[in-house]
Amino acid sequence: MTDPGTVWPYVAVAFVIATAWMVLARKEYRYNRRFPEVLGINVFPLVSWTAGLAVMMMLFDRLATALALRTLAAQAAVFSMVYWILLLAAETIGYHVFNIHNDRTARCRGIPILNCMHAPGWMKAAYFAMGPVMFLSCRLIFH
Repeated sequence: MTDPGTVWPYVAVAFVIATAWMVLARKEYRYNRRFPEVLGINVFPLVSWTAGLAVMMMLFDRLATALALRTLAAQAAVFSMVYWILLLAAETIGYHVFNIHNDRTARCRGIPILNCMHAPGWMKAAYFAMGPVMFLSCRLIFH
């Protein structure tokens, strides 16, 4: 799905995943800044997850074509590696450059060296899993 008109299906899938996550983890989000909430869900992570997952899929479609990744296993492996690198980069930049801190989970140990993603282990696992869940969901739905 590399046609520019196909952005909305990716946004829809990403929004469903982000909404499910935020419904489950909404009580774990309280930032050092005030962000709007809708129905008790913080809009900042909802929009961030939706945009990040959708953009990642659109970029990956082009990357998979450029690298001639033909098998689902090869695509999943490369997608996951790129997603995890970009996730850590976004978390590091958000924490250290933009000073966005989740006060609710600040007591948790961050990722070593990068000192970001201060959250309980189950949240970190979910963060790392959301990209592969997005990838597999889109492959099952659209291919």
